[in-house]
Amino acid sequence: MRKNILYLTAAGYVTIILCSLLLPQNVNSSQMYHTIQTNSYYSVSDAKRHFDAIVNSLVETQLEYLRIEKKGKFFTVRLGKFMDYSSARRFLQNIKSKLPNAIVMKTYLNKERIVELYSGSVKMNIEEPDIRSYPVTAHDEAKFKIISITDNEGSSVPLKEIIKNIEALIKKNDYADALGIIAAEIKEQPEHPALNAWFGMVLLKMDKPSESLKYLERATELSPNAPEFHNGLGYSYFLLDRFDEAIGEFNKAISLHPGHFDALTGLCIAYIKNDNKEMAMDVYRKMNNLNKETSKQLLAIINSNFAIRH
Repeated sequence: MRKNILYLTAAGYVTIILCSLLLPQNVNSSQMYHTIQTNSYYSVSDAKRHFDAIVNSLVETQLEYLRIEKKGKFFTVRLGKFMDYSSARRFLQNIKSKLPNAIVMKTYLNKERIVELYSGSVKMNIEEPDIRSYPVTAHDEAKFKIISITDNEGSSVPLKEIIKNIEALIKKNDYADALGIIAAEIKEQPEHPALNAWFGMVLLKMDKPSESLKYLERATELSPNAPEFHNGLGYSYFLLDRFDEAIGEFNKAISLHPGHFDALTGLCIAYIKNDNKEMAMDVYRKMNNLNKETSKQLLAIINSNFAIRH
């Protein structure tokens, strides 16, 4: 039985897309802020070397809230604390030449994760981990490499530790940190289909469909026989109101996996948006054999939309 490597990210879209038609989203961001993420490391010593390099390359006024955070098995170097995206973006533009791989992220305030914090000319060790607890050997580094996906039907895709870490973060809706881990890995393997797909899926869950598009498009180019990649791309197009393209991608996902419920749901809603009741009803009838509860909700949406329009 073939494993679905992106099941956690894809399966939630049935609920998301139905709720998006009925209810406004309410995200509690009172404990969140924007920051600059410069890199992530498996070794705390590597993170500290990067930390020190930043101290030496930036001026004192640019080093506010420079810190190392421990997230799972990774040590992430971050800089700054901004209440809005535009301020963080302006700051990043000023230091981009020194830190070309840095990105703006939105994250939760969690002081317990801080391992080291820069304060003036003094580095404050908040919680000094025992470096010996995190040995970096060839075997350990190999564990964190994601193997290439095979496109053969019936093959399985083993999940490495990094994927498990990403999955755990996504389960907790900690998308910013999941994105940080993926960003660090994709720099090393920019043509890896799964990494591109994960990057796109997480951006999609962060309500950034325009940013997710290029990664999911690349994932489908690199691995055209993965239905989950086409499904994610379909939702990116859908959320950008590009319904014809969304329909095309959902149909590709369904042709590869006829019972792909997320893709069927997206296809049905895309047909509704395209004012095609006949095709929406056709998809509804196929779905009714798979999940009567969700199909019932879709039928209500079909009837409501076309009653209003006509």
